[in-house]
Order: sequence, then structure tokens, then C-alpha cells
Amino acid sequence: MKQAPIIAALQEVLSAIGEAVRTDDVQLALVLHEPAKGHPSVARLLAALRAEPSLSIFDGPMQVVANQASRVEIGNLAGWLLRRGLEVGSTQAIGDLQRYLEASDIPFSMILGLTGLKVAGRCDLGGGIALLPWDQLPDSHQKHTIYTRFLESFSFKWPSAAIVQEVVLPRLHVSDRESQQHMRQLDESELRDAILCIGAVGPFAPEVLISWLAPPPWAPVMAGGFSLPHPEGGSRHDVWSEEHCRIAVRLFHHFRALNAEMKDALRLPLQRLSMAMRRLSKVDSAVDLGIALESLFLGDLPDDRGELTFRLRLRVARYMGQDRDRRANLFQLVGNLYTLRSIAVHTGRVPPHLKGSDTADVLQDGFKLTADAIRRFVLEGLPDWTAVQLQ
Repeated sequence: MKQAPIIAALQEVLSAIGEAVRTDDVQLALVLHEPAKGHPSVARLLAALRAEPSLSIFDGPMQVVANQASRVEIGNLAGWLLRRGLEVGSTQAIGDLQRYLEASDIPFSMILGLTGLKVAGRCDLGGGIALLPWDQLPDSHQKHTIYTRFLESFSFKWPSAAIVQEVVLPRLHVSDRESQQHMRQLDESELRDAILCIGAVGPFAPEVLISWLAPPPWAPVMAGGFSLPHPEGGSRHDVWSEEHCRIAVRLFHHFRALNAEMKDALRLPLQRLSMAMRRLSKVDSAVDLGIALESLFLGDLPDDRGELTFRLRLRVARYMGQDRDRRANLFQLVGNLYTLRSIAVHTGRVPPHLKGSDTADVLQDGFKLTADAIRRFVLEGLPDWTAVQLQ
């Protein structure tokens, strides 16, 4: 690429109208798509870009990033160069463009924006996955757009943390006809498993609010966007500490080493525990918590599960209790939890109190019990239930 004429053209635009478009995306779009109505330097920049053969990939073909493809025009490239030039100068912006042209693969960050956790510092969980405060995500046009969207929507939920994993994707500019065959769905399973393990630590109930792929700042990537999963349940703002990080690192390390069957078996109670903690209705919390406990402690039983409640209470008490008093308390707690679940299923209601205890407190004790049990399952493997019951 002949850089000198493009650098000169870009610098002319930056000098003429750079400040006017620094924070005004609408103004930027207008001057790029209707250059005749703007400063003459804009038309000269577009002409310089079109005159460079190596930039033809930005003049109509589709740019493919994972499972998304977008048609890219010279105006889009010019807009990226203007934003980049305002940050690093025209020479560096064109150097970044040259770097992109010479690259065969591009490193992206796969990011899931989370709510429900107040994270003070970065936590490296392993496998190239990190949990960090939202404010520590590198500033970018995408991040600014996403956060502004949440603020302007007056949402009661907004991202407070993010979980990030690096992924390398090929640089792809293809015809419209070829784009479909190059698109592929990214595997987010390890990120999702990491979130489930995070939930089992507190226990916490982090919720994914948004996901996107962030290109490196030097890459003119116009394809891709962000997705907004449907929020479920109420907002939580639990505090994440360094001790939680240490526990989560160990837990996620062991979880990743499990076989596929064991991972599948544990994902259900992990997901149900998180849902139970976020539910606005205690009825739903009781039902979800009951499912989580059954899947953990009764998953080995055949469909005909006689004396279900007694077996569940006995297994929990024996497995989680270290002495007679603790086992008696757990036996009573699981009985109360199962009573709440049964009442919820059959009446659609739960009482405010149960056997002298506040129902909310009973559920909180159940959340902690379930999280403690899940951590043991991950770290120690499936129990020998015959041995547990006979100890």
C-alpha cells in the first residue's frame, strides 16, 4: 500500500473537521456518505482510498467475523481511519491499516458483560479466561455504545463486570455469495462454564447482559455487533473478593478437567442455583432450588424414586455434615426446603414463615448448601452413595 498520499489526505480531514466528529457519530456519518455537502478534504480522502488497489476489499465485499458478515464500503473504512486517527494520529492509523492488510489472522476478545457482581480487580481463572471489573475493560467505540445504551434505556440492570477470553479468527473479506459458507458459531461453552463456577463460589448469581467480539484497536473491523440475551429475574450486586477469586480459580481448574458426562450433570444444578437466586418469586426460587438438590443428590437413582424426600435428606446430611449436630440441622433444612418446594408446586404460593423460620432465610441457607455441595462434587467427584449412607 502506498501510504504517503493516504496519510496526507487523512491528516487534511483531521485538521479540517476532526474535532467536529470526535464524539458525534451522526455528523461523522453525514460527512462520509454525503461528501459533496461537507469539507472538500473528505472527498479527497475517499478518492485516495479508492485509488489504492489493496483496499478494494473495503469497497463492497463482505467482511466476515465469526457468525456475522457485513458489507463494507470505503466510507466505513474512512470513518474507522478518522476515529483511529483522532486517537493515535494519521501516520499510526495508516500503519495500523497496513498491519491489518498483512495479517492472516486477527486476535479478538470474546466478551460477556455481567451484572450481579461488584469486582474490584482482575481474576485470571485459567484457560485464558479472566473476570474483571467493567471499568477495566479497554475503552472502545463498542464499549461506549453498549454502556450508553444501558444508561439511556433507564435499565435497572447494567454491566458491572465482564468475563473475557481471547480467540483468533481469520481475516476474511469475501463476496456476498461466499459469505455464508465462511460464517461459524463461536464456542462460548468455556466462558459459560466459568460463569457457573463463579456462581458456586459465593454463592453468586451473575447474569449475562450482553456479549460481543472486540477486535484489537489496530484492526478496521466493521463486521460484528453485540447480542442482548433476555434478562431474567431481579438485579443483584454481590461483592467479589480476592478470596472468591482464589476459590474460583481452583474450582474452574477442576471443572475443566472433568469428563463431558460429569460436566453435563453439574451444569444443571449450577444453572438452577443461579436462577433460584435471581428469581423475583420465592415460589420459583423454591422450585429451582429443589431441582438443583435433586439433580445433585438423586441423579443416580432410576425413574422409580421411592421415599424421595427421605433419601434426599439422608444423603445431604451424611455427605455434608461432619458431626451429629450438623447432620441433624441439615436433615431439618432439606426437609424444610422440600416442604417449600412441594407447597410451591401444589399451591403456587409459599408461606412467609416455615416452622418458626423466615422463608427467605430458609432459601438463603439452601443456596449456600447447594453451592457448597456443588464445589465438593467438582473437587472430589461423584460420591459413593452406599458408603456415604452407611458411614
